[in-house]
Amino acid sequence: MEPNCYKFENSTMSVVVPNDPMRIMQFFTLCGALKLETLGMKRSRSPSAYAIMKRQYGFKGNRAKVLQQAQMVKSWLKENS
Repeated sequence: MEPNCYKFENSTMSVVVPNDPMRIMQFFTLCGALKLETLGMKRSRSPSAYAIMKRQYGFKGNRAKVLQQAQMVKSWLKENS
């Protein structure tokens, strides 16, 4: 694990988010974009927030499950940062 990172772990997953304000805001922004994607909105000409979250943070499952996992990590980050 990198020295300046937040590591969220529970029984089903482990996520590492760098302790950099820009990266944390990027994570929060992706969570919001993923929520909009689950409601039917699409990003144009770029990878979906769903694809980015799965690639960068290793989430597994469909959009709803990835959103649920991301919201757990987001609330944990708000409490611990």
